[in-house]
Amino acid sequence: MDFKFAFEKRKRDLAMNKSMQNSYLVECLQSTLLGYDYHIGYLFICSKAFKMFHSMGNFRLSRIQENLEKDPTFYLEVCHQ
Repeated sequence: MDFKFAFEKRKRDLAMNKSMQNSYLVECLQSTLLGYDYHIGYLFICSKAFKMFHSMGNFRLSRIQENLEKDPTFYLEVCHQ
C-alpha cells in the first residue's frame, strides 16, 4: 500500500463523525461464507491490518458486524460527505 494512499484514506476517516465512520467501515466489509473480507479501496487486507489502519479494536468491529447481520440496512441511513 502506498503511503500517500494510506494517508489520504486515514485523513478522510478522521474527518468523519462516528456514525459516518461506521457506515464507511461497513462499505469496507465484504460478507463471505466464512465471515468477512476486509478491503481499503480495491486492496484486500487481513482483519488485523484493517483494525490497525482504522485504529479500532475487536469490540467495535464485532459490534458493527453484529448490527449488520441483524439488520443489513442498519447503516444505510447515514449520509456521506
